[in-house]
Amino acid sequence: MTAAPILSAVAFLGPVLVGIVLVFAGLAKALDPSHFVHHLKDLRILPAQLLFPAVLAVISLQCGLGTALVLHVWPAGLLPAAAVLLLALAALGYWSTATGRAFDCGCYNGLLTFSPLQSLLLDAGYAALLVLAWWWAPADEARLWKISAVFLATVGGGLLAFGISHYSARYGKPLFELTPLKIGRLWNPRWMEDNPGPSANGGEKLIVFMGANCSHCKRWIKPLNTIHWLPSFPEVQGVVTLSPERLPQFLEESSIHFPVATVKPWVAARLSRGITPTAVLVRDGIIREKWIQMMPKEFTDRLRAEISRVAGSSTRPAETALPSR
Repeated sequence: MTAAPILSAVAFLGPVLVGIVLVFAGLAKALDPSHFVHHLKDLRILPAQLLFPAVLAVISLQCGLGTALVLHVWPAGLLPAAAVLLLALAALGYWSTATGRAFDCGCYNGLLTFSPLQSLLLDAGYAALLVLAWWWAPADEARLWKISAVFLATVGGGLLAFGISHYSARYGKPLFELTPLKIGRLWNPRWMEDNPGPSANGGEKLIVFMGANCSHCKRWIKPLNTIHWLPSFPEVQGVVTLSPERLPQFLEESSIHFPVATVKPWVAARLSRGITPTAVLVRDGIIREKWIQMMPKEFTDRLRAEISRVAGSSTRPAETALPSR
């Protein structure tokens, strides 16, 4: 048996597989575009005013290109161009994780998480399948219904993301939350085996998912230290994706004075979806509030008022006057 039939089958099915992956990635971003906006913001490669247009463009491109590959609709040069694009995105994802700017490549908007090397190898494999198809398998006839499907997928992906973003901005909540950390949901102790967090029997705890190289997180540390030591505020529990051996050095270098638990990357990805800092306020075992990268103004106003009250009742500086738990 010659290799020709096998190569023909792989060349035919390869673009279909890559197309399905691209459509999945585009829909994952479209259902929660704000998450991908946060991801691009962390990369610090685009000005703020271009973040949302870039998100819409990426979603439209992935949905349209993926549909074209599934339906075997490609003009001359599309397959090698798509392969180069995949390799460029793989390099960008590897750079973003290697430099600590992002938790993962952002390819699947936090629904699936791969290590930088795994992501790079997957994208290289997808690119190889496209090159093989370009070299071996001719495209099908570009019928009108296929071209229409590609057009609708391209426009529809962008419109879906725009509509969901508009809903979230209007009602102040996401239409879809692709994470178990939802307001009103019971905190599941199994989410963090070593540090189960607050129980359903009472108590209040602020659980904060942090990144070891997260610049936003560093600005949270001083307020979190204060919150943890104020008796009228919830206890703070940090969560970071570090090995237990590296944790003491991280705590010392960051001047953290509240408990911090280490979790595996896939656990943090499932809960915070790679956006740090993400905080949930848990009271009586139920998630009451959820903050992403910003503390709400009413909470920070309350914190400032309490610090002023404590400082006014002591001759010592406010931070040293805070009672210990």
